[in-house]
Amino acid sequence: MPIYKGSTEITSGNLYKGSTKIENGYKETNLFYVNTNTITINFVNSISGATMSTTQFSQTGTPGGAFTSFTRAISTDSGRVFSVNPTVSEVGDSGSNVSASIGSITSTSATLSVSGTFPANGTTITLTVSGSTQADLPNLVVTANGSNPNSPSFTISTQNGGALGSVSWSFSTSCPNGTSQSGSFNSSSSSQSVNVASYGSYPACGSSCSNSLSASASGYDSGSGSFSNSGSTPTLIPTCTVDPNNTFNYLYQFSHNPSRPTSSPDGCSYIKLSGGQGSIYNLSGFGVPATNCAGSWPSSWTDTLGATVSFERCTGATGTNFGNIQCTSTGVTGVGEINPIGAAAILFNA
Repeated sequence: MPIYKGSTEITSGNLYKGSTKIENGYKETNLFYVNTNTITINFVNSISGATMSTTQFSQTGTPGGAFTSFTRAISTDSGRVFSVNPTVSEVGDSGSNVSASIGSITSTSATLSVSGTFPANGTTITLTVSGSTQADLPNLVVTANGSNPNSPSFTISTQNGGALGSVSWSFSTSCPNGTSQSGSFNSSSSSQSVNVASYGSYPACGSSCSNSLSASASGYDSGSGSFSNSGSTPTLIPTCTVDPNNTFNYLYQFSHNPSRPTSSPDGCSYIKLSGGQGSIYNLSGFGVPATNCAGSWPSSWTDTLGATVSFERCTGATGTNFGNIQCTSTGVTGVGEINPIGAAAILFNA
């Protein structure tokens, strides 16, 4: 409800008893006057090559109460990046009513956040955003070639296909026995490999390590590439035997590889094991990954082994060949069995 002195309205913030400002007026318990003030915030964007809304903010409320907080996006123009990150300064905030900060800063964007309270008197505050931009340079792209910590290899190339020119690089590693190194080269090509004699080794089971190479060159933004290594669980060596209980398995007719020979001059469409456990021998390539660093066996496993196999063609001709065959866990810890029936997909080149 408006209050008047004569015919003149007494506006908010201008009602006093002596020299004391009256914040609220009551008739008995009924509020008839509330002292409210307006806060006005102006914005200045002084960053060349970046945009931000400078629309004025104005809101009226009770002194000490919070005004509606808000944000303003700051973005660089196309093809430009921040060379000096944005900052904000205040003018006119004698009552320290406004809190302004800039966060979420990337190379091309940032966010101005504003919050605060209504002042004791109507106030106009100016927020100025400062910083600078520059043209966005093409990137150096660093790619890891493989993941061997003993002899790491990386490729350094230009994003725009331009000549590399004079390049400086620095390699760092946390792998056991590895050594950090640095170097430089000059190239008229757009891409060049860097091979590092780090002599690092794989970490212990349960551990990991990293390898990183960074590169810089005039006219390009710096680039980096990396790879990591994790320690493997122990390799367990199983005991594998040929199934001793079902001699019929040794007469199983395996699929003939039609490309060896390219034709079947003897008319054979199949081959078979020549008989007995001795048909499969010279097993090699044992290795089953443990389930943990303590070396526990998995509850079930299959190990692909190399084996020499004695075979018989349908004509009765015999021979030997080397191929792969699978050893499968029997349920007894560390013991597996080779069962030709289970390996029927094996193609012997005979």
